[in-house]
Amino acid sequence: MTITTSMTAQIPRTAGHEVVALLKPYAALVSLAGKALRFQAQIQRSGQAPAFAPLAAAGSSSEGVAHPSNARIAAHLTLSELEQFAATLHSEVLADVSRGAFYYEYQPIASCASGLVGGYEALVRWRRGGQTTLPADFLPVVEETGAIVQIQQRLLSDVAAAHHQLEASSFIAINWSPAQLSNSTAVSAFLGQIRELRIDPTRLVIEITEHTIAADPATARASIVRMKAAGLRIALDDFGKGYCGLGYLCNLPIDHIKIDGSLIAQLNRSPRSAAIIEGIIDLAHRLGSEVIAECVETEEQRTLLDKLDCDYMQGHLIGYPSRHLLPCRAAPRSERASVHEAFDAAGFPTKIPMNLLRGDWT
Repeated sequence: MTITTSMTAQIPRTAGHEVVALLKPYAALVSLAGKALRFQAQIQRSGQAPAFAPLAAAGSSSEGVAHPSNARIAAHLTLSELEQFAATLHSEVLADVSRGAFYYEYQPIASCASGLVGGYEALVRWRRGGQTTLPADFLPVVEETGAIVQIQQRLLSDVAAAHHQLEASSFIAINWSPAQLSNSTAVSAFLGQIRELRIDPTRLVIEITEHTIAADPATARASIVRMKAAGLRIALDDFGKGYCGLGYLCNLPIDHIKIDGSLIAQLNRSPRSAAIIEGIIDLAHRLGSEVIAECVETEEQRTLLDKLDCDYMQGHLIGYPSRHLLPCRAAPRSERASVHEAFDAAGFPTKIPMNLLRGDWT
């Protein structure tokens, strides 16, 4: 068994359940700490007592002068030390939440038929030490310790501000973790906060993954049903990446199915992938759900997805995550204008500079 950190270092399972890793920047240790706690829980459920011993080292001399943050962490950390690290990080996270170091970037989601933006996914970022830390590095710990609940409570006011900027037909999607779905108090607080901020729940999409549901299926389902009853929309994220449990589609009120980017990447290369995507789209529509294709990067992919009757697309073809919202209205599926015609109608030049697509508005 192996656990892989975001820095591509591998932690092989060895005799005595000892885990060893080569770590580089601090972010890799953050990732490891969260995964170590998760791994610990798995082992303890089987009645065993594991010990972890990550070896920390800076970059080799062939990589040039090491950045100060890559200084050698000279120690064999025990499991209790890793837990202490996670606890310390949790305190740091909560302090940064209070300081406003967490924020959302919004990635546009557009109609496949017209190219017009119909919604956004809110992606959390952490500004620490003068640099932006991405979710892959910090989410394992903030989810394990439950700090993700406080982060989202703080950021929901940002969502409200963005929500009130958009037209009534646009939506904003936010991601939920197992720690949130399994916490009925957090769900109640979230629904109350939506009412206080006057966010239209029908324009808010809660994105969940199979992993999120599988952690505690019964509690997760109860939370999803509560949110759906309150008017929120539910999206099943990364579909096609995991087990693709069709039972979730039968038993949960899913409004959107997001096809994982690993399938979309093969769309114009593999007839089999195209057939699978077509099948997913057809199944979703039969169940009354809309489909969002993730990681769409080429016009060819967009054209094929439109032919397959996919509803929405998300990826670098449309825009990079940004703190700014693209000023485009949502488009009904009946519109068949091209991407260029859509931007012409919105008053934009036919060829959009890449800095605008990346969200660098001036």
